[in-house]
Amino acid sequence: MLRPGRPRAGSARLGDRGSVLLLVPAAVLVLVILGAIAVDSAVVFLGQRELANGADAAANDAATAFSDPAFYRAGGTTAIDSRQATAVVEASLAARQMSGVTLDGPPAISISGNGRQVCVALSGTVQRIFAPAVPGVARAVHVHARAVASAVSDAGRGRVPPDLLCP
Repeated sequence: MLRPGRPRAGSARLGDRGSVLLLVPAAVLVLVILGAIAVDSAVVFLGQRELANGADAAANDAATAFSDPAFYRAGGTTAIDSRQATAVVEASLAARQMSGVTLDGPPAISISGNGRQVCVALSGTVQRIFAPAVPGVARAVHVHARAVASAVSDAGRGRVPPDLLCP
């Protein structure tokens, strides 16, 4: 004999039918969206790191672009030649294969610190992978990187004071 209000053994209540069918696709959709956000964030971070590494390498290479006449005539005075530094930076960036980032333009190069410090500023664009599928989200992210390198002479006499760092 059946009692009212109690379901039979092995049968589900009428209100519980199909609830899992609605929750599983929603959970999968949320996981896919979170995965896409994680991948796009990683791609942008990789592009930014590639740009920063390129700026660091170019600045370090340019710090060795001494003005030979000034070095030999003035008894070993360390001074970076701006034309030679520009050529070295451009060659360094051309030789480097930066994956995931496209340079927006030529590098900004400045010499300061009494001619012993070179600053390299780069700007680039990173293309996202999944963002184009979402309306209203930018397909590309603009990233910037700046690096400073100083040429130091023997015994630390050529140290650049911290207040002379590039702007």
